[in-house]
Amino acid sequence: MRRAGITRQYLWRWRHNPLRRREDVLEAWILLIVGLMIVVVGPAAGVLAAGAGAHLAEQQRAERHPITATLTRDATGGAVTAGTTSRHTGAPVRWTASDGTRHVGTASVDKTLKAGSQVKLWTDRQDHLTAPPPTTAEVGIEAGAVGTTSALAVVVASTTGYFGVRAVLNRRRLAAWESEWKELGPQQGRRAG
Repeated sequence: MRRAGITRQYLWRWRHNPLRRREDVLEAWILLIVGLMIVVVGPAAGVLAAGAGAHLAEQQRAERHPITATLTRDATGGAVTAGTTSRHTGAPVRWTASDGTRHVGTASVDKTLKAGSQVKLWTDRQDHLTAPPPTTAEVGIEAGAVGTTSALAVVVASTTGYFGVRAVLNRRRLAAWESEWKELGPQQGRRAG
């Protein structure tokens, strides 16, 4: 019995009621749309974003391939590259691409390596040194994070939009109430104010 009263309370804006205003009906429809966006669009955006993130990571995995490069100088003599840890340093390396062309570059390698050491590196389609592709676990974590963030963004945007519209509607309701009070107040023998 209590549940029927709660349902009626939430649906009062759609029922015929002499006290119901246009703003009440508009707010009810907006609330319904926001609820649908949170329930339907939020998860859909999350799934689509996660799929796009996973696809991008798989594309990176397909475009990058491992190579074996040779250090041309001791690693301790190389310049420190930005963003490396203290165990690593930038050192000159050379490698031969799959088409037979020779390349040289600077790679972040362990400081203990000597000239002539073989290191495993990654290159892109243009045979430029690049970071290794993400692992399967990293792809899953990143896809999950991107999907969750997208779903939450839809929820936050929808909720913020609803409360913004509700504030405008409340101002309109108060202005209408005040103007009606100014009309009815003198009829009741009181001054509005």
